[in-house]
Amino acid sequence: MERTLLNRLAEDQAAIALSVLRKTTGKNINHAADDPSAFVMLSQLQSQLTAASKAATNATAAAQLVAFAETETASIGKQLQTIRTALLDESLTPEQAQAVVDEALASIDRSASASIGGRNWLGGGAQYDVSNVNRSQVAEIQVAAAASGRQVHAVVTQTAQQAQLAYQGDNDNKVTADAQFILSGRRGEITVSATAGQTLQTLADAVNQQSYQTGVTASVNATDHTLTFTSVDYGSRASARIEVLSGSFVVSGGDGHGFAQGEDARALINNAEYRGDGNRFNIDQNGLRLSIEFAAGFTGGTSTMVVSGEPLRFALDPNLGSSALLALPDLHTARLGGPSGSLDQLASGGPLSVASGNRAQAIRVVDEAAAKVGLAEAKLGGFAQATVNTAISYLNELTTTLSDAVDQIDKVNVPREDALISHYQALASNTLAGLTILNQQRMQVVDLIRRIAGI
Repeated sequence: MERTLLNRLAEDQAAIALSVLRKTTGKNINHAADDPSAFVMLSQLQSQLTAASKAATNATAAAQLVAFAETETASIGKQLQTIRTALLDESLTPEQAQAVVDEALASIDRSASASIGGRNWLGGGAQYDVSNVNRSQVAEIQVAAAASGRQVHAVVTQTAQQAQLAYQGDNDNKVTADAQFILSGRRGEITVSATAGQTLQTLADAVNQQSYQTGVTASVNATDHTLTFTSVDYGSRASARIEVLSGSFVVSGGDGHGFAQGEDARALINNAEYRGDGNRFNIDQNGLRLSIEFAAGFTGGTSTMVVSGEPLRFALDPNLGSSALLALPDLHTARLGGPSGSLDQLASGGPLSVASGNRAQAIRVVDEAAAKVGLAEAKLGGFAQATVNTAISYLNELTTTLSDAVDQIDKVNVPREDALISHYQALASNTLAGLTILNQQRMQVVDLIRRIAGI
């Protein structure tokens, strides 16, 4: 009887100690022995929750970094607009306009050089390295995805062509008749007036001064007495059109009716045949994703280029080994521009400075730079929305679900534990009372025996 009561007391005290431990730790399962099957399930859930929480933290940090990069990229876009406005502002002296341009160029390079999370996101630090690039063959190459060591080799079989129309002047290189016509290209249109006896060069200068509005330039061949209208851009999307409104202004080339279109390049890239967009090719080939633009006029085989390194990597997935990659172009002034030139050429002393007199070409460069910056902005915005924000939403939901599952198994029900403590304390008190009664009965028996024995 006594042993039974002592065992029951020990059980009650152990139950009280377990409930006190649960309240102290806040955990329902503190040892595997508490509930082996639940302990295994809990361990799995906690491991998943740790991974999800870490990924959620990474996603939040990524969102902040991407937002900073978006701010810097937007700043570059605003500086480009500042440059364009200064080049078009006739109230500014050349010196004043150049001062605005130089300050904006410096600001762009500062933004491109900004350290974001320890890396130069907008200045070439967020892209794959490509070695052995011959710039006389390849104007630009941007890799979006590739295994390190992947090789790229191309054979350009047909270079891209610009759209061209030609006007025949007289033997003195002059316009033969009065005319008014609309000149249009990929970038827009203007109305041009030509006068009989006007020199072809004067007319060409008038067209070139507004080439940033049309994307069409004009040049004179004094030997052939021709004025040639040429699209700035290359490929089938480049065009030149002349629509005569009055008078006579006959042009040859194109479709024979005043409209010409460029031709796209063709190339074998890693032994696969492609047709470009002008001289640019977008390739998705067995894990290799890249954009490559060949130098204007280049045909033949390129050197073998080798991809190495990696762009920005973000661990946004709780599954180990899975990550999101983001490759961004270099937005320094020396790397911004297009077929009209590079943005750094607009600096003081440069071939497209205000003093050079090449205002229209300078504006075209700014517009081409703005297009590249716009693509970078779109890439950042797309990554933020489709990848980072989606990951944050998913991971927040996942961590909530896992936390609820963990709490369901392991969260302590304090009122219940308090009730158990009270219950077992009552049982322990009853057991102690029983032991006390048993001890009293034992003493009474001993006392009776002593009296009987006369002790």
